[in-house]
Amino acid sequence: MPEPVLRCSGLRKAYRSPSGELPVLRGVDLELAAGEAVAVTGESGAGKSTLLQVLGGLDRADGGELWWGGERVDALAGRELARRRAGLLGFVFQSYQLMPELDARENVALALRVAGASGRREALAAADRLLASVGLGGRARHLPSTLSGGECQRVALARALANRPRLLLADEPTGNLDEASGAAVMDLLLGLAREQGAAVLLVTHSRSHAARCDRRLVLRGGLLGLG
Repeated sequence: MPEPVLRCSGLRKAYRSPSGELPVLRGVDLELAAGEAVAVTGESGAGKSTLLQVLGGLDRADGGELWWGGERVDALAGRELARRRAGLLGFVFQSYQLMPELDARENVALALRVAGASGRREALAAADRLLASVGLGGRARHLPSTLSGGECQRVALARALANRPRLLLADEPTGNLDEASGAAVMDLLLGLAREQGAAVLLVTHSRSHAARCDRRLVLRGGLLGLG
């Protein structure tokens, strides 16, 4: 049986405040298979974004184990963890997180260079292909400030897919979009991920978006359970 793309066991995370320690994750267990789409829902403040940050190696758990593609990574140092992350994961955030001074193709090309594209010309050509795949072939030279929210999120999706990730982590990717734009972004996200054979872990408040995934989980009381 193939190794899960993502596996964690007993993940714990707490934050410290003047009033004491605030537990957020109390022992999360999860496995995600290649090509599988899993939605995580839960109340605001339940820790969904924290969970995604920890699973993606952007924040460190206080305890538990984290495995990417059969390799344990929770104890890796920052630089080595970043290298493994760049080769395996893609991220889509609610706030897009595009570089405002770079146009759409340059934003995607930057991700390609980080992922190992050999030169600027190669990276720009690949960025053009990726932008065309998300319906933005004619908007490649536009700055984020001149794009709509839906277009910015499509650029962010193209950037996330630049390294052909085995795992795509999406944190409320439609949260800033109207219903029609959000549905279009979900069509692209799930469709392109499946074309590439990537697993998807989607954090969302939308029941309709969650229903499109293969499994639906709820984060409640610091633990993941069936939705």
